[in-house]
Amino acid sequence: MRRRFGAEMSRAPKVTPNGQSRVDEVIRHFEELEDPRSTLNRQHPLVSVVVIALMAVLAGARGA
Repeated sequence: MRRRFGAEMSRAPKVTPNGQSRVDEVIRHFEELEDPRSTLNRQHPLVSVVVIALMAVLAGARGA
């Protein structure tokens, strides 16, 4: 049987008893980081970059 692309992504995120998703908790944890990057090169919020990198590492990503 063939699976559709992105079928896993269609599932709702797990929600904690207080109604927050686990990703929301991770984002909240890193929100207060001071951004050391130059203001000229900021295309994405630092918290987005950090959380995406963290999730990639947890999923098994390795640097090239």
